[in-house]
Order: sequence, then structure tokens, then C-alpha cells
Amino acid sequence: MSLTDAVFQKMLADGSKRMDGDVYWQPDPDDSPNWKFPVPIRSDKGWPLFVRASFNPAIMHSNRA
Repeated sequence: MSLTDAVFQKMLADGSKRMDGDVYWQPDPDDSPNWKFPVPIRSDKGWPLFVRASFNPAIMHSNRA
């Protein structure tokens, strides 16, 4: 599926977007040290969006000097 710049701009401008539910960090099921969360994004326009984030605590601790 292709996404034109015009459609992308409409998605960005849609003020009805909202996270659907709470954010719960979960361990990555692939046995990595990562934690992640996915959260669906709802809007009045029905865009098929979600937010997904990951966090690797090993990287954070290795940067401390």
C-alpha cells in the first residue's frame, strides 16, 4: 500500500487521534533484553495507526561512566 504525502499530512492534521488504552511495557518474546509496547491509535477518521516503542536497559546502563 502506498501512502501519498497528501494522505500523510491529513493523518498528521487529524486532531481526533488518541491512544486507545494504557501503555504497558512487556519483555520482548524473542529472548532479547528489550522491553516494548504497542498501543493502537484511534481517530474519528479510522486511520490504521499504532505506536510501537522499544527500550533496551543494557544500552542505558552501558552508557553510564
